[in-house]
Amino acid sequence: MGIVSFAFDKEKDIWNFHRIANWNDCGWQDVKKTFSPKIFEIAEGKSLEQASPLIEEFNKRVYNSPMLAIQVSAVNQAWQSIELEFFKRLEKVMEKPNAFPKITGYITTMQSCPYNMAPNDTWFMFKFFGSTANATKTAAHEIMHFQFHNYYWREIAEKIGQENTGHLKEALTVLLNLEFNDLVLDYDYGYPVHKNLRKFITEQWQSNPSFNALLESCIQYFGENEIPKPTQL
Repeated sequence: MGIVSFAFDKEKDIWNFHRIANWNDCGWQDVKKTFSPKIFEIAEGKSLEQASPLIEEFNKRVYNSPMLAIQVSAVNQAWQSIELEFFKRLEKVMEKPNAFPKITGYITTMQSCPYNMAPNDTWFMFKFFGSTANATKTAAHEIMHFQFHNYYWREIAEKIGQENTGHLKEALTVLLNLEFNDLVLDYDYGYPVHKNLRKFITEQWQSNPSFNALLESCIQYFGENEIPKPTQL
C-alpha cells in the first residue's frame, strides 16, 4: 500500500453537497454563480439531518451506479503509477519531507473538493464527473496544500495574515505545471482571482527555483498588491 488511496463514502458526499448549499462566503469564487441552482433548492437553509434524505434521493442514480467503483479503481491504479516519483519531487520542490503517511481521496458528485487535515484522518475529495487525469491532479494539488499547511502556514500568516496566506496556498499550485507536468497531465488553472499572483510565482520560480526564496518574494508581493474579490473580475 502506498501513501494515498481513493474511495467512495456516501455520507461524506452528502455532507459536501450540504456544505456547498450553505457556503455563505468564499473569497475565490461566486458560489451562487458557480454551482447548480438545484443544489441550493434542495439543501440551502436546512440542517444536514433534514437535507440528507433529499440529497440521497437526488443522487440515487449515481449512488446506485457501478461507475463509482470503476472510477475509484481507475484512479487508484493511475495514482500508484506516479506516487513514488511525485513525493520524491514534492519533497525537493517544497524543501520538506512528506508529513502525512496516510491520505485518502474520496470521490464526490460535487464540483468542489474540500479537504481535512486531522492527524489520523487526512483526506481530500475529487470529482466523479471528471477524468482520471483530473483526479490525479486534484490529489497532487491538495497534497501541496497539506505540506504548506504543515510546514509554512503559521510563519507566513504572521507576516501577511490568514486571508492572504490562503490565497498564497492556492496560487502556489501553479508549480504543478512547472515541475510535475510529466506526472500530472491535467493543467492546474487555479482561480481567476489568483491569475496575477500565479504569473508572479511562475516568473520568480523560473528565475530562482528555491521554495524559501519564492516565499520571501511572495511576502513582498502581498505588501504591494491586493487580491481582487470575485465580483471585481
